[in-house]
Amino acid sequence: MYAFPPLGVQPLRAAYRYLVEQLNIDAVVLVDGGTDVLLRGDETDLGTPVEDISSLAAVAALDVPVKLVTSLGFGIDAYDGVNHVQVLENLAALDRDGGYLGALSIPGSSPEAALYRDAVADAPRPPPRTGRASSKDRSPPPPAARSETSGSPGAPAAATCSSTP
Repeated sequence: MYAFPPLGVQPLRAAYRYLVEQLNIDAVVLVDGGTDVLLRGDETDLGTPVEDISSLAAVAALDVPVKLVTSLGFGIDAYDGVNHVQVLENLAALDRDGGYLGALSIPGSSPEAALYRDAVADAPRPPPRTGRASSKDRSPPPPAARSETSGSPGAPAAATCSSTP
């Protein structure tokens, strides 16, 4: 698993190409921690689309047989203004076109779901939004939440990434 810092399309594409060539990769799976990767641009609000769009554009041009996007955390983008009715409409459109592969959730009565509800019950709520804010307007995550980066010998500068074997 690799995670790249915000780089832009061309540096990301170079980093992905390097990894594809060096590791003989035959599939790329992009993971969004929310759902704004599923937005098309004509929605009420787009959440934080810059990183998602950059990653999609970078991977689209790769010569890799399998390219997938997964979306985790349905509802997490609500504080960024994402309208999840529109997300569901986009999922329905993907399904009609044969591009939707399914969903997985924690059953509401499972022990895992109860632990999750307990864990987030007292989580601080973000302040109400007063307008559109870009991801640049937000403060960076605390140091403990950031990934450490390490580059590969011979890799282009853009290929500096975090990995988990």
